Amino acid sequence: MVKAFSTLYGQYIAADPQHAEGRQLLFCAGDDTEAKTLVQQTFEAVGFAPVDAGPLREGGRLMQVGTGPLSALHALKQD
Repeated sequence: MVKAFSTLYGQYIAADPQHAEGRQLLFCAGDDTEAKTLVQQTFEAVGFAPVDAGPLREGGRLMQVGTGPLSALHALKQD
């Protein structure tokens, strides 16, 4: 299992993740390295800039809706 997209509002998921200013960050957390790599590669291919937030216990807390510091964070990676 990989937790991703829970930090983004729908308007940022539905829109093109590539902007003139950079690519939309996508935080991912998971305990299975292979599964997390697959998710990151898949969404990088469509334009997101994946960021490994660590294992589910720690990364999941960072991404927890309403309480985590990454919750609802709209950030771009400048390439």
